[in-house]
Amino acid sequence: MNASSLTLGRSNSGQTITARAQSRGLNERIALRVGLALIAYSRHRSERVSTEAVLLRRQRTQLAHRVLDANFQQNALIAPTLR
Repeated sequence: MNASSLTLGRSNSGQTITARAQSRGLNERIALRVGLALIAYSRHRSERVSTEAVLLRRQRTQLAHRVLDANFQQNALIAPTLR
């Protein structure tokens, strides 16, 4: 819906001006909400990339690799006895 060209049923200029003013107010509120959402998204992205977050993610990845390696080694030792 194109709110900037919203007009009422009659072509009375007073009503048209009122509708356009209301649509400008709506556009301003929408722009404010979009701006606030973009700021919140940017802050969230910044937090994800913070040094502490990167360090924790790296530590979790290393732990996961160690667990996978330990499981692989354990399965490799068990496999010959299963034949």
